[in-house]
Amino acid sequence: MNNILKVLLVLIVVGCFNLIFYACNGVDNANSVWITYGFMNLALLYPCFIGFIKYQKSEVKFSGMLIAAIYCIAELIVGTVFLLLSLDTCLWAFVIQFILFSVAAIGNILYVIMDHSK
Repeated sequence: MNNILKVLLVLIVVGCFNLIFYACNGVDNANSVWITYGFMNLALLYPCFIGFIKYQKSEVKFSGMLIAAIYCIAELIVGTVFLLLSLDTCLWAFVIQFILFSVAAIGNILYVIMDHSK
């Protein structure tokens, strides 16, 4: 029951973000805006994905959730900058946000490996 409530809360947050995004920006946007939109949705859903990983040690789970929260906040800041810039080329938006996501994902993978090592 607790997991269902967490998922519903995340879905409500993502739904509100999407509602605000479409109300402010509409559907006619540059490619960099759509890439940023996708990464921002991923950042909002990322803590939910991390929450379903079964950790053996509670301090490792806390660290994994901390990485997810930092990634979410960093992506929202970087994403907002890219939304405001609305660049014609999508290369920089993709590269910077992909690197940010990769660092968070690798950090969480390392914590999972560390948790399962003896």
